[in-house]
Amino acid sequence: MSEVPDDGAGAGPTGGSDPGDDLEPTGGARRAGLLVPVASADVAAALAVARGMTADAVPCPRGVLLVPREPLADGVVGTFSRSVGRHDTFLLSLADEQVSVERWRAGKLVDTPAYGVVGGVGGDAERVLLGRLDPARAQGAVSTEGMDKAAARRTLLAGTEGPVRPAQVALTAVLLVAAVVLFAVNVIGLLEGDAGGGASVWNLLITVLWAVLAIAWGRRLVGQVARMRREPG
Repeated sequence: MSEVPDDGAGAGPTGGSDPGDDLEPTGGARRAGLLVPVASADVAAALAVARGMTADAVPCPRGVLLVPREPLADGVVGTFSRSVGRHDTFLLSLADEQVSVERWRAGKLVDTPAYGVVGGVGGDAERVLLGRLDPARAQGAVSTEGMDKAAARRTLLAGTEGPVRPAQVALTAVLLVAAVVLFAVNVIGLLEGDAGGGASVWNLLITVLWAVLAIAWGRRLVGQVARMRREPG
């Protein structure tokens, strides 16, 4: 464990209060946060919802600090670390004016470095961790309240694939049209084959394949259009 340094700017419980801090330091109370290596508080909140966690996501220079509103259940940290692959996830715990750190990677505890070695979270995220700032008032904070699992999945998909571009929609539409046309051609071929006694199992399988592809591209096109309408700008 490492005592939070006093840099005179309210970075730790022993420092002076920053303007805008609206809570007293936690003192001996225990507080925990997950520092996850994602670029967006929205994505971090979606990860929390997908795992049944109620939390506030506060962006910081090192990623996003997730502050759970209830004690972390067993296995949650490991699950989060597996979600981000080989990137490090940190469990930060504040008690008795000291921050203890656990570094997790791919579902396993790697080590317990000092908070100073990790580099801290900085800014509003650190004040939230220290109990000096209400998460709702932190800059860029996102709450899991009101986000259901369907919305979380959409956010995670958007975070993985990025914003939908018109060229992507156009390409999907072309692929859909091609699949529909080829499905129709194969259906006609099957009908003609049946009439002439020449239809084969292979022709039937190809027709089914084009039907499946047409459905898949159609669902993707609908999803892309819906995402474009939800995206700002």
